[in-house]
Amino acid sequence: MMTMRHDFIVTLDELPAFGEGNIAPHVGILSPCDDGSAWFPDEPMRIRAYAVDRDGTIDRVEFHAGDQLIGTDRTAPYEYTWNVAPEGCYDMTAVAVDNSGERSRSNTVRATVGLVDLARGKKIVASSGESPDHAVDGDYFTVWSSENSDPQWIYVDLGGTYAIERVNLLWGWKIHPSDFAIDVAVRDPEAPSSWKEVYSAQDRPYVTWEATDRVRFHSTTARYVRLRAKRRAGYQTWAGYQLAAIEVPVSRKIGRISHE
Repeated sequence: MMTMRHDFIVTLDELPAFGEGNIAPHVGILSPCDDGSAWFPDEPMRIRAYAVDRDGTIDRVEFHAGDQLIGTDRTAPYEYTWNVAPEGCYDMTAVAVDNSGERSRSNTVRATVGLVDLARGKKIVASSGESPDHAVDGDYFTVWSSENSDPQWIYVDLGGTYAIERVNLLWGWKIHPSDFAIDVAVRDPEAPSSWKEVYSAQDRPYVTWEATDRVRFHSTTARYVRLRAKRRAGYQTWAGYQLAAIEVPVSRKIGRISHE
């Protein structure tokens, strides 16, 4: 800390505005973090952001849920509480606008409101690889890494039978499928006839980092939820799949249908 106060140290706010013309502002979301913790089942989501402008001033910071503008703050520290958010999964961003009208968008935080994750911390079984439990530990920085082959699968035991209609998949660094399916079963996951396919995808575009799939399907009864990864995207066959999270979001008000 003493080093930062030295007379020979120049901090960011003291640097001149290099370049020609107006310089876009800097903006980022401080909280919630994009680490798997941004679940708000019972309370409103509160968002905090920072914004600075090297050659002017910040006029306002806008808060967005996907493409929807949900709020604006013109005074630092920039904050917004989303009191009337509908239940759902959202990509949250902040947009800083400077006094010249230049706009910059922040990092993205994946967040949920009014939902709980049935899969978190539950028993999980995978076709191969290391640390399948990392897919349900609530931490986006840990992954299940499968063997280097196709196909691969992983399923979670929800511990009871529920009506579900969503599955979220968050992939790790680079390796994710172009073709995959979601299956459900009510009993005996070892029997092939127990499984029913409820969703499939083909030719999913290749994404280099943290590809995210929020899958929706007709409400169905399930105790076991399985991901089947059939083919890797972008010809990335130098390693196996890396899955950071398989989530089964349901309304916090939902009840378990039965327990086996």
